[in-house]
Amino acid sequence: SCLSIIFAYCCKAQLRGSGLEHETEGGSKLLRKGVISQEELDLISRQSGWQPYYCIDAMRAVVSAGLKADDKQGEWKKNAAQTAMEETICKLADSIGGCIRVKTTGLPVAYDDILNTTAAIFFIAACLAWAPGAGLYNPIIVLIVY
Repeated sequence: SCLSIIFAYCCKAQLRGSGLEHETEGGSKLLRKGVISQEELDLISRQSGWQPYYCIDAMRAVVSAGLKADDKQGEWKKNAAQTAMEETICKLADSIGGCIRVKTTGLPVAYDDILNTTAAIFFIAACLAWAPGAGLYNPIIVLIVY
């Protein structure tokens, strides 16, 4: 369960263009809460690849070790569990890939233009609509509402 939390923080850091060890990315917060140790944080920070993929590999290793250590289950149950966990881990890997594609693609310029135009129309219309009641405080009220 801790690896999934660390994975989420690594994804956030990756999408922001930094690493888990950066002061704004929550590595120190995870240390304070006891989710990760300093040695683990250092190990993740030294990875040459992307940190979320390191967490995925660690999840895969933990699941494999847990299934190998459990001798009480039948072989077919181990294979089914291994397959189910592998599918889940693959979906996590696909999700970080999708997030990175969205981040690098960016939004079209038209989206910014629509947002700016809508804000300007709202500001002008609100000033005209509330002008009699608000008087000179009208622009301040509109900025607060906006």
